[in-house]
Amino acid sequence: SAVVMAEGKVGEAEASTEAAAAKKSQGNEAVKLTEQSVEKQVKEAKAVVKAAEAKLAALENGARTEEKKQAESQLNATKKANEIAKANFERFQELHNEGLTSKATLEEAEMKYKKASSEYEVAEQTYKMVTSGPRKEEVDAAKAQVEQAKAVLELAEVSRGQVAVQQGDVLVAEAGINQSKATIAAAKSGISQAEALVMSAQAGLVQAEANLAEAQTYVSYMELLAPADGIVVSKSAEVGELVSSGYPVFTIESHDDKWATFYFPETDVTELAVGKEMGIRLLSTGEEVKGKIVQMEPAASFAVRKASQSLGETDIRSFGVKVTMPELPKGIISGMTVQWSEKGEEGNE
Repeated sequence: SAVVMAEGKVGEAEASTEAAAAKKSQGNEAVKLTEQSVEKQVKEAKAVVKAAEAKLAALENGARTEEKKQAESQLNATKKANEIAKANFERFQELHNEGLTSKATLEEAEMKYKKASSEYEVAEQTYKMVTSGPRKEEVDAAKAQVEQAKAVLELAEVSRGQVAVQQGDVLVAEAGINQSKATIAAAKSGISQAEALVMSAQAGLVQAEANLAEAQTYVSYMELLAPADGIVVSKSAEVGELVSSGYPVFTIESHDDKWATFYFPETDVTELAVGKEMGIRLLSTGEEVKGKIVQMEPAASFAVRKASQSLGETDIRSFGVKVTMPELPKGIISGMTVQWSEKGEEGNE
């Protein structure tokens, strides 16, 4: 990884420091430096000093105003989007709890909220990196490079009056030590930069996971699950057809829920109540099975018995009484006729 590579550079720089110290002790062999060579070294050293000072100034000044404003604008935009996505998700969650919206709509709102949160986190990390300025290790490394360049410049200027390489080797060795120290500082700065890259990669992973959740949500929409075991009796959509959320694609007949509805005038239902048990006779076999009232409600207007022209008569409304039959024998098919044993009224299963 980048961190391991940066640590390796630190080790190499420390080895270079030891080598420079050894070279310093070997400054007994001499050669005479020419004036032209010395002046060239001075000129190059000044150029290196100027470049190092320019780099240090750039680090101390930090990011440009335009870059900071751009990062701040992106942060505000993603923050606002995140707040809106969160509010929408909470609103759809309340609607779903009240049965006013579908699970698919709630999952889509949740997916958008996760995506907005991920984008806001990335923008926040970027803004911190821009506004916090350079790390202390980077500034220290730049300062060390300036000092190194100045040391080389000093060496070149001192070399003007030297004819023996011994003194020059000593100064060069010292400059090498400074250079190695500067390299160590730069390598440590590289470690910090590598760690920043790791943080950025982790933020990218969060965003990628949000994108994966979005894709998985869309895939889940391709599977239809029946709420109960049963037989498909009708299909309302074809393959490739686009349907809205909550649209019934299949109609199934449940194996477990068998019931029939009986209609009585309101004058005959006063003794009936939800939960009451009674006998139900099967017209096809003559058998009698147990039934239980689970619902009583007024029937539609067609079931109202209108009053005659006689004075004092009123309309008589009918009530539908829904009865479940959990213990039907095998072979009974939906649509067969059953009879209310106590009243003799017929109903359809």
